[in-house]
Amino acid sequence: MGDDAAPVTPPPPVPAVVPPPAPSRRLRLPWEPGLTIAVVAIAVVLLLLLSLALSGGPGGKDTPAGSGAAVPFSSARSLGTQAGAPHGTWNLYTAIGVDLANATSVPLNVTVGSNCTLTPYSGPLPSSLTIPAFTGNLASGVASEWLLSFLQPGTGSELAVAVTNGVANLVLELSGPSCSNLNGTLSPIPSTIVDSPAAASAVAAAGAAAFLQAHSSGVSLEMVLFPGTLIPPQFSSSPEWIFAYSTCPLDLTGTPPSGPAGSTFSAAVNASSGNVLPQSPTSGTCNGPTPLPIGSALSLGNPTLTRGPGTGGTVASQGCVSGDYCYSLSVTSASDNVSPADFQIEVLGNNGPNETLYPSVGFAILNVEGQVVVYATGPVEEVWTSGVGTPNTLVSSTMTVSIDMGTTNPTNGGYFLVVSGTGPFAGSEQSYGL
Repeated sequence: MGDDAAPVTPPPPVPAVVPPPAPSRRLRLPWEPGLTIAVVAIAVVLLLLLSLALSGGPGGKDTPAGSGAAVPFSSARSLGTQAGAPHGTWNLYTAIGVDLANATSVPLNVTVGSNCTLTPYSGPLPSSLTIPAFTGNLASGVASEWLLSFLQPGTGSELAVAVTNGVANLVLELSGPSCSNLNGTLSPIPSTIVDSPAAASAVAAAGAAAFLQAHSSGVSLEMVLFPGTLIPPQFSSSPEWIFAYSTCPLDLTGTPPSGPAGSTFSAAVNASSGNVLPQSPTSGTCNGPTPLPIGSALSLGNPTLTRGPGTGGTVASQGCVSGDYCYSLSVTSASDNVSPADFQIEVLGNNGPNETLYPSVGFAILNVEGQVVVYATGPVEEVWTSGVGTPNTLVSSTMTVSIDMGTTNPTNGGYFLVVSGTGPFAGSEQSYGL
């Protein structure tokens, strides 16, 4: 940030490394390598179908596969809307399309607690949902199984509809004060959303076509559509499509299937514009070795609080806006070819029992000359922007991480920097007290 940055009285000493936050703190960005899209699926759409409680409970016969053919999202949405219309007014808030290499049955032994009522509208609740194997072009954007979740405005009641080969063969409602805490927190999916075939075409051009050419059989696909208010939390953006191709069996029950190592490809699409999100196309592996922890590849030193030097300086030009309070953490060690593209950073604070996102102005990584290698603006680094380097520039021990905290002195605020691994470090986090 330059030699003329004015030092600020540092906060009381805190440990350089504090225990990482609980994994449930937030949902990671769904296109991060190594994170199966099924995690998002289970947390959202399969809430009604799989995650209520898989603990016994009465069940009827299996729900068979539909007799038609795979359909695009727009058709599945229309079928789901028709199925829910006799039972109230519903807004769609999430959808998942599933194309499996092999047919599978997902158990539906669902039980609910007190003050929560499960009402099946498609006949007795079956013991399982049979998802057929997909035959066709995996780049076409159609799915043999669509799982749709709707929310009733004002009540918080939820409706789940499974559309199998073009037939809405499972319709369930959850109602009652103990069923859901989603009411008022999610934006509905607009009716003008980019359809799955158009999103699939964009993903194909971004690398999916080459992936499918290299893996001609045994590939499964999940297409996840979620509102912009879902991931990351406390943000408002356009709804997004996430496409995840995998040669490994998909995790549909919360227990990852075992098997040989395989390959994956994923990408995210802005569901309003149809454009692939920058840096979202990602190739990876599945069922392979445990990912490396980001803390073993990247270590940061004690934070130093300074004020941004000069006038007119920005995060992009000097890593800290002139006059802003900024923390500087030196890179004490870097290994395993770690680059900025391999991690995401944000600042959190404690708010009673919860952790809240701090409205940071931005982040930057500076080289030994104080030049901005890469930077990102906003409270969460989602996409690094190139400076004198790129997101793929290797991090070294001569670099420094800068965090612009804004115009308010953050001393004694109890904040901490969270570094979340992606790529080969996916699923790991390291926290540093500020």
